[in-house]
Amino acid sequence: MWAIDNRVAYANSIAPIELLAYFYPTAAPADHDTLLRALSDGTLTSTDFLSGWLPAALEHTQPSAGAVLQHVFDAGLGHPALPALDLGLPGVTDAQVEFLIGIYVAAFDRAPEHTGLVYWANDLAGLLAQGQSEPDAMKHMAKAMYLAGAQHGEQGTALNDAAYVQFVYDTVLDRTPDPGGAQYWTEQLQAGADRSTLIAVFLTSALGASGDGHYLQARIAVAEYAAQAHMSGPGSLIDLAQVIDGVATAGDAYLAIQAMAAAAGANAAATRMAPGHEPLLARLVDDESTIIEPAWADVQTPTAQADILLVGIAPESHDNLF
Repeated sequence: MWAIDNRVAYANSIAPIELLAYFYPTAAPADHDTLLRALSDGTLTSTDFLSGWLPAALEHTQPSAGAVLQHVFDAGLGHPALPALDLGLPGVTDAQVEFLIGIYVAAFDRAPEHTGLVYWANDLAGLLAQGQSEPDAMKHMAKAMYLAGAQHGEQGTALNDAAYVQFVYDTVLDRTPDPGGAQYWTEQLQAGADRSTLIAVFLTSALGASGDGHYLQARIAVAEYAAQAHMSGPGSLIDLAQVIDGVATAGDAYLAIQAMAAAAGANAAATRMAPGHEPLLARLVDDESTIIEPAWADVQTPTAQADILLVGIAPESHDNLF
């Protein structure tokens, strides 16, 4: 009687392995393991699984785990458990690594390769160790990384100024700019402002936001996973642009990370991300060229408002620029 009156609670009380054995006994081993892991680590409840499995099973007699999860996440269900990674980069904080990875995502629409990320993180650690303030060091990195990327023909760098503004809106905010914002930033670039200024302002603002930040953080999570040595180290054939293509939500990020892990033959277990330890992304080309000292104005704080003031935008008007 309790089960009849409490159907959802009863379904969620069933052991994950028993649920799969009853509803999906023909699952391929890899799909079974992926779904079992998602049910066991809290990514899916039993009712979440059923909400995804039923429509997936109608489409295919033996749906993949990815198809089941896609239905779950598309319905706004589940709690995608993204991995909390430690890339082992000395001298830099998680937030600083996130900004570096964000430069790759925003400026070039791709994830970093491991050796490139290590190179730039070492540079940033060196600047900080020399006593440079974090805001100045971060702006230095944005300019140096963009210039190095342009020299290597990174995606987007050959675009004209107006097209590049559109490009950055897409990579950071997943939308086209409003006419006022497009005009403002295009005029700034045409007047001689560095493209790295545009990148730094957008990254700082989006990483501190809730709506736009969710899109960027999902892409950063996937890019960070790709930046691990066993994923994109020497000899890797991973497509660093393709892995973040189409990633817009935490659910997309979860599926992309699972796909990368499966392709690499690695353990795809995803531990729930600790609060305040969101993935960070960055790292550009593995470049040994001289870092050019940027001609940036001094900034007193690393806040979004300070970075916006850096390019001459009044605090009360910055919302109109995005």
